[in-house]
Amino acid sequence: MKADSAQGTLTLKKGAAGAGSEKTYAYVFAVTTAQCKLTTSGTAKFYRATDGTTDSAYLPDGDNVKTNQFLDKNDIGDIIITMDVESKRPKYANVMVRDPKPRSDGCFKFKDGSYEFYGK
Repeated sequence: MKADSAQGTLTLKKGAAGAGSEKTYAYVFAVTTAQCKLTTSGTAKFYRATDGTTDSAYLPDGDNVKTNQFLDKNDIGDIIITMDVESKRPKYANVMVRDPKPRSDGCFKFKDGSYEFYGK
């Protein structure tokens, strides 16, 4: 997936699901701009069905997709990935880092900075 407004990529790969186990996604998140250069990866586990308000996202093309949130306790902070869970290949994902650490190389300028990603 490509970032909407930054030079970044997000690669997601669905983890193996066992009986009664949580949904997981392996991810590689990379951003390269004049202000920051960051690549991190991990495995995000199912966190919750909504972002606290809604369980869907509207895409620029007018489509609406169902979303869930996945969490990884990463060395740059808690990474929360809100992603499309109804499409065969995700059309949307948002990567947010809660309380980003200095190791995030300035890529997250706000307490809860985030990047939007869109796929085809």
